[in-house]
Amino acid sequence: MANRVKNGSEVSVMILVANAHVLWYSTTWAYALSFTFIGVTAITMLYFAFLFIKRMHKIRQLRAQEV
Repeated sequence: MANRVKNGSEVSVMILVANAHVLWYSTTWAYALSFTFIGVTAITMLYFAFLFIKRMHKIRQLRAQEV
């Protein structure tokens, strides 16, 4: 192409944009990914809340036994 431009020939370039077949452009994929992220976050938070409540319950039982 560079040689043709140097020779004075007329050169044209056409850029074709490909179709968006990638998963990231699909709205269904975006919704599934966001719901999965929210679900995993909620389950993790519930797990830590369960551990916290369990720990507080044990502490309360130990204090009740001391009295």
